[in-house]
Amino acid sequence: MALLLVRGCDTRDVSRQPAMRPYTVQDHLKSVFAKAGVVGRREPIARIMLGGEH
Repeated sequence: MALLLVRGCDTRDVSRQPAMRPYTVQDHLKSVFAKAGVVGRREPIARIMLGGEH
């Protein structure tokens, strides 16, 4: 899922993957954001692209 976010996919794009519904994607994203200590998509994408904590 992280790769799809880096590619700029939105929730609907990600949910088009087999067995993924938009609410499932949102729940996963909320969990990832909480664990990473961020509130939106841009910061974790920047961390992935820059290779670490920024």
